[in-house]
Amino acid sequence: MTNGQIKAPDAEAHGPLTIQLSNISKFYSGVPALREVSIGFYAGEVHAILGENGAGKSTMMNVISGTIQPELGEIRFEGQLIEEMTPDLAKSLGISIAFQHPAVLEDLSVLENLLVALPAFAFEKTSPQSMLDSVGLKVPLHARTDQLSVAEKHLLEIAKALAIKPKVLILDEPTAPLDQDSTDMLFGRIRDVVKQGTSVIYITHR
Repeated sequence: MTNGQIKAPDAEAHGPLTIQLSNISKFYSGVPALREVSIGFYAGEVHAILGENGAGKSTMMNVISGTIQPELGEIRFEGQLIEEMTPDLAKSLGISIAFQHPAVLEDLSVLENLLVALPAFAFEKTSPQSMLDSVGLKVPLHARTDQLSVAEKHLLEIAKALAIKPKVLILDEPTAPLDQDSTDMLFGRIRDVVKQGTSVIYITHR
């Protein structure tokens, strides 16, 4: 990924197309962060997005997750045109993102962060404790988030992203603060969700 432009690799798809971006452009004060980006993400595959800082990686992920709106282009999810992607719509479609800088509320408990961040349906089949267990996060649910280490906050962020059983899972520089055991755990969870048909978008500057 260079100068805000991405080209999908010429590879045969191994599953159905989950989400497709066509000619997406986003400008800040006239400067393109993304320019005519067209790319598709397929079910049951890991897609690595690599590029230096400022290349537009996070901007593209924010477009997919509905955090920002592009000036030009269109998004299709499972073949359906999305008129306007919003964070709530993205969650309802099964798009989740673990941000590079964890989106946690430090004056709330771990449990309260889960309740605030996740839609009600996420708790229908999975308990909050199971969400933590799935990423090896060994902290009390009643612990305030400001008591967590940087790595523990990232694991909480990943737990939130996995909790909705996503069709599209976006991981933005996920291993930077993690030790080897947590990194191995994360890669294992990525393999698990890919087997279930999730499209994983893995962002790194490395």
